[in-house]
Amino acid sequence: MWAAYPRLCCAGTPAYMHAATGAPLGLSGFTRIPVTGLELWFRAPAGPHPDVLEIGLRGRRRPRVEAYWDGCLFALGA
Repeated sequence: MWAAYPRLCCAGTPAYMHAATGAPLGLSGFTRIPVTGLELWFRAPAGPHPDVLEIGLRGRRRPRVEAYWDGCLFALGA
């Protein structure tokens, strides 16, 4: 999971959460988070970390992994 800012937008835009089952190309700086029964790597933007980091599965036909920062799809306070 990683948080990233949109490429083109205004100042003050929150970083959106991204999740994948494999490592994204061209990104480094991930930290392993200890979770029982799961290998979880997380890359947060500079600033505070979330109080709660949730992982969800969305979609019935084409399921995909999603990450939630304190219940949101974007990183608040980042």
